Amino acid sequence: SGFMKPFFERPRPCHEPVLQGLVHTVNGHCGGRFGFASSHAANSMGLAVFCILWLAKDFGWLRWLLPWALLTAYSRVYLGVHYPGDIIVGMAIGALAAWAMHALSRRLALRWPIRRRI
Repeated sequence: SGFMKPFFERPRPCHEPVLQGLVHTVNGHCGGRFGFASSHAANSMGLAVFCILWLAKDFGWLRWLLPWALLTAYSRVYLGVHYPGDIIVGMAIGALAAWAMHALSRRLALRWPIRRRI
């Protein structure tokens, strides 16, 4: 978000004069000036995808992180701090980053296996 939000300079829905009065906010809180892409959506989706890829074989309940990530992303639209496009791009960034980190961590784990002392 430190790179994308200032680069694209897309205002949040709650900062759009045309949408004033139509956007639901909590206690008037809107966040920063720009909202593309959603950091909440990227972080929650990234965590969910990484945990599912890495640990779901042993801990099947981690699959419930995906609906949690989707609810977190939806809440950003509901609260008027992001457009749906901000959320979709944020989720894609998070999922791609998680997949890339999973691929890298698997490659590193194969290259340098952990040796256990008995």
